[in-house]
Amino acid sequence: MDLQRHGSGSSLLFIHGAGGTAKTWSLLQAQLASRFEVIVLDLPGHGSSSADGCRSIDEYAQILSEAMDRAGLRTCCAIGHSMGGAIAMRLALTRPSALSGLVLIGTGAKLKVFPAIIEMVLREPESAYRHIIDFAFSAKAPAAMKEAAYQEYLHNRA
Repeated sequence: MDLQRHGSGSSLLFIHGAGGTAKTWSLLQAQLASRFEVIVLDLPGHGSSSADGCRSIDEYAQILSEAMDRAGLRTCCAIGHSMGGAIAMRLALTRPSALSGLVLIGTGAKLKVFPAIIEMVLREPESAYRHIIDFAFSAKAPAAMKEAAYQEYLHNRA
């Protein structure tokens, strides 16, 4: 897993959720890179990552921890959305000295996924992704933003 680094200053590590990619954070990256080092990534099984998806949050956190070491990232504020938040919490528990802060967005320590959603993703992924995005985005969200998220989902293998 490669960490993509933009800007300079205190490091902000953005961790996307299941179905997301580094592109999830593109609007924030554009706004924050003038004041901070913004670090984004494609988790295994997502986006441009060549690795298969992980079977557990612990596995994702371990792979991310190793990527942080390879990149020489000593300390950062971890910002995680959904599954990315669970990964950030695991990092906070296993490497507390590596985190200067923790921002959690729409997440929890346990993330139960309804079996019907998993079944729909396996049976009719494109339709499932549309439903997930319709649920996740406000009705006022621009159609282009929702379509971009849908396209991210289509390029994942996790």
